[in-house]
Parts: sequence; structure tokens; C-alpha cells
Amino acid sequence: MAVCRRTAALAAITALIAVPAIVGCGSDNRTLDCGRTAKAVARDVDDFQAIVGTSWGNPVAIARALDEIDKSRSGIHKNLSAEHPHWVDATIADDSLGTAVLDARKALEEGGKRPDLTRFTDASARLTKACSS
Repeated sequence: MAVCRRTAALAAITALIAVPAIVGCGSDNRTLDCGRTAKAVARDVDDFQAIVGTSWGNPVAIARALDEIDKSRSGIHKNLSAEHPHWVDATIADDSLGTAVLDARKALEEGGKRPDLTRFTDASARLTKACSS
């Protein structure tokens, strides 16, 4: 009899955990995907910083690093909906990062000075904060 009660209790607890997870997983998955995107962007920004520090004279490496940032950024709006509480912050971070990438490409094309890396790190940090909140 005690085994039946424990089995029934375990089944009830499992149901209480599973039902909300199944019903509400859409927004949770989007938040998780946003977090993955933010992590990928942060990794790409770190890689870009390293390349700028060592290979600013190598336009191919710089362009590739900027392409990787853009590729990772493409998942931001796919993974967040306007209902997400931090959608505005994520959008602002994405816009800031996009502007930083464009400015870096322009500087690279013109043979100009190195880009301000704080713009990249600030935007990446804001995106990480927005996606993890």
C-alpha cells in the first residue's frame, strides 16, 4: 500500500512539473535560444577583439570576424518576440552592435584606425543581460 501511495505521489509531482513545462515551453525555448544567441555574439565579439589586437592589417581576417558577428546577430529577432519583457533592450543592443559592425567595416575599407571596441563589448553585454533576464 505504501508503495502505491509513493508511486501515486511521484506521478502527481511529475505531472505538476511536466504540464507547465509542456504548455509554457514556447517562450522558455525562445528565451533559451536568445541566451544561446547572446553567448554566440559574445564569443564572436571576443574573437573580433583578439583579431583587431593582432591582425588589424589583415582585412580578410577582420571581415571574416565581422561576418561571424553578423551571422550570430541574425538569430536575435528570430528568438525573441515583442512580448518578451526585455525585447526593447535586445533590439537596442542589436542596433548598437549593427552600427558598430558597419562602422568597423567602413574603417577597414578606408584603411582607417581601429574601431572602438567598447561599442562592441557594451552592446554584447546589453544583449546578454536582455536575453538572460
